[in-house]
Amino acid sequence: MKKKILILFFFLILSTLFNFVQSEINTLFDPDFNLNISQFIQKHGYPVENHFATTKDGYIISLQRIPNGKKIINNNKKLKASVILQHGLEDIGTTWVIQENDYQSLGFILADEGYDVWISNVRGTRYSNKHLKYNVNDVEYWNFTFDEMSEFDLPCVVDYVINVTGNDKVNYIGHSQGTTMGFIGFKEGSELTKKINTFFALAPVTRVTHCKSVLLNLISQLSIGEIVNLVGIKSFPMDIQPLRVLLLPSVCSITPFACTTSLRLLFGSDDGDDGDFSSNLNQTRLPIILSQSPGGTSTKNMIHWSQNFKKGFQKFDYGSSHENFIHYSQSTPPKYNITNFSKTIPTFLFTGGNDTIN
Repeated sequence: MKKKILILFFFLILSTLFNFVQSEINTLFDPDFNLNISQFIQKHGYPVENHFATTKDGYIISLQRIPNGKKIINNNKKLKASVILQHGLEDIGTTWVIQENDYQSLGFILADEGYDVWISNVRGTRYSNKHLKYNVNDVEYWNFTFDEMSEFDLPCVVDYVINVTGNDKVNYIGHSQGTTMGFIGFKEGSELTKKINTFFALAPVTRVTHCKSVLLNLISQLSIGEIVNLVGIKSFPMDIQPLRVLLLPSVCSITPFACTTSLRLLFGSDDGDDGDFSSNLNQTRLPIILSQSPGGTSTKNMIHWSQNFKKGFQKFDYGSSHENFIHYSQSTPPKYNITNFSKTIPTFLFTGGNDTIN
């Protein structure tokens, strides 16, 4: 009899503990953790179209289109100005639509202002991980950096949007690496430049030899990218879903200070070294943001950015005169000359006073 009572008591405790843990999980894990970019857009009540554009070197780029806002509906979409939103390094297209309120997300703001919004996800991200020949388990798939994003992804997306909408030109909004693609791609006199109406550069970046980010400088000095590459990991970071969807968000929900401190080491603060970084950060949304990011890129791309820290704004360095000559017909990587940037595209730069990366 005593044994049965003990067993019953044990199961009562176990049941109570389970219910408590389940209630904590339900509180901790927002249902938005399970949403993809199209579902985020739909949840806010906006229409969304999923498009796919194939680059000349075989990568399939995922695009999400918000053809109109909630109040502005224009069935003659060809008459609407189109705008491309291009995310930055290790980011993903969800960044433009991820906030709780419509007025906090640029994708929704532009749609409500009457623009035909196109959200682009570059190669190697979770939404653009397809290729005509390779898959993500193939080493060849990850053989790219922002060189190829600028040369192939950017014109592919611009041409696709123009072909679908019938517009002669598009507006381009880039963030961080998204601006790098524009500074490389929009060359004076090029065909691509003729298709750009206006370029808005958010946190613009070309060379980063001046970068003061503590963590990124440490990664560069320790050659983390090269080490990861040597052990055979070609994507950076590897997309481990339990880590992205469960561990990181839960840590940030329980101890937001740990996450905000990490982000501050990366990006700096809004009021100088002793400023309150959190004042420009939606802390309640941070777990959701981290369930989407990092969006993924190649280890080679991270090595390229590391080279940029040390050597300036240039193409990828293959590490030897022989290899560089094979790729560039010269012993050193060609330097990117920012003075070749178009003088005809109206360009607007937006910077943060204490952004330690840019």
